[in-house]
Amino acid sequence: MPKQINHQIVRRLKKTSRVLSVIISMVGFFALVGWQFNILFLMRVIPKLPIIAPNTAMAFLLGGAILFLAGNGKISKNAVLRIFSYFSIIVILLLGLLTLLEYIFKVSFGIDGMLFSKVQGLAPVRMSPQSAFNFLMTGISLLFIFNQEKKTRIKIGQIIVLLTGAVSLLSLFGFIYSIPSFYTIAPYKGMAAHTAVAFVMMFFGILLAFPEHGFVRIFSSRGLSGLAARRLFFTLMVIIFGEVAIAGGREIGLYNFSSEALFHLAIITGVFVYLIFFAFRSLDELGRMETSLAKTKELDRAKTEFVGMASHQLRTPLTAISWYSEMLLSKDAGELSLKQADYLKEIYTGNQRMIDLVDDLLNTSRIDMGTLKAKPELISLTEVMDGILDEFSHQIKQKNLNLEKKFSRNLPRVLLDPEHLGIIFQNIISNAVKYTQPRGKILVEIRKKNSHVLVKIADNGWGIPPGQQKKIFTKLFRADNVRKRDAEGTGLGLYIARALVKKSGGEITFESKEGKGSAFYVTFKV
Repeated sequence: MPKQINHQIVRRLKKTSRVLSVIISMVGFFALVGWQFNILFLMRVIPKLPIIAPNTAMAFLLGGAILFLAGNGKISKNAVLRIFSYFSIIVILLLGLLTLLEYIFKVSFGIDGMLFSKVQGLAPVRMSPQSAFNFLMTGISLLFIFNQEKKTRIKIGQIIVLLTGAVSLLSLFGFIYSIPSFYTIAPYKGMAAHTAVAFVMMFFGILLAFPEHGFVRIFSSRGLSGLAARRLFFTLMVIIFGEVAIAGGREIGLYNFSSEALFHLAIITGVFVYLIFFAFRSLDELGRMETSLAKTKELDRAKTEFVGMASHQLRTPLTAISWYSEMLLSKDAGELSLKQADYLKEIYTGNQRMIDLVDDLLNTSRIDMGTLKAKPELISLTEVMDGILDEFSHQIKQKNLNLEKKFSRNLPRVLLDPEHLGIIFQNIISNAVKYTQPRGKILVEIRKKNSHVLVKIADNGWGIPPGQQKKIFTKLFRADNVRKRDAEGTGLGLYIARALVKKSGGEITFESKEGKGSAFYVTFKV
């Protein structure tokens, strides 16, 4: 069962993504300002740490803008924005790819000096290998999530950006704990401090841009799993920002290493206390939910028992009405006027519908309670099918349907309950007759397929809408196109059929095209 989405949480996470995208663009913008006016603080932030390259700053400016537009859903509505976004993604991809190739093959494509060449001089600043890799992965990820109509592509984009998150978080913690090897690949230039922070924000921004899709869906789902995921994410953010703040305080001389270690311990202890408190509260909530679920199951079973008992009790008087109606219609009790005969036919038809409904309810309650017992015996599928088709012969003639039977010769008998098999065929044939237009066609085929016997029941009727085919075997479900044409169905027939097929050790599948018909395939082991 798919998890339900909390739309309020989705809106909050999307808003967080947009805020992060603005900050990312601002990081790139202020770094470019630093290069333009030679403001070292904007290019480096922390003294003695690597400087941010102009190409890196430009890529952040473009990446943040694309992320903001994608999160707002404006790209699909504006051709100019769509062209700008594709162009920007290609620029980010090329910057990352070409820089990596420069490092791998020890060449220079001249891209490092494209911006601020006079300021950089003869030795232009090149983005670090980690930054180049991250921009390559970020560009690919943005390319995948750019098409919001395909959920699978969004999920792939989320998976790809995990690589960016891993590299950037490693670099960030290298800055926090003063481990240069985490943010520098010797002998090359290391990643700048605010570059690592911007990549972390880009990582979270892409994941939160579409929280209702992919594996990030857990964060916006209802229930304990979604709540736990959001709490753990909040805890991770507190740890990251807390550690950054503590390390920054020590770097600017607010306190020494001993005080910093004490602050680290305080954060870790606080996080553990919070998680323990949340875990115990979740266990209490889970206990209450289990108690509530047990009561719900008990109530559901009582309802099922009542429906089964009521259906069983109704079956007897309805059968009596049907029997007496047949006697009157056959004139066993004397002649009837034309008006009396018409009224009686209406009573008989309505009573038969009630009998079908009661049978469906009775079978459904037996299936749900597990009291439907099977009495298997060796039977012929063709004989059972012929009997069912004879029951529908009047309706088939009335609608002038073309019934085609293809029964293979010398079919083996199968060990099944004949009553269950009759119910299965009856429900499928009933739908085929009911939902096929007059002068339509119904095909019934029975043949041997390897170690199984295959039964195919096909029609050229209304078919099932593509978006509703997954629900066709669920209880009380009726397709929209069926509801418009026939308001009397129960939506229980195929649910019962599939349950009985499974109970018999068989398998049922189908294929359907709306407006062209449906085909059901039932297989049983020989």
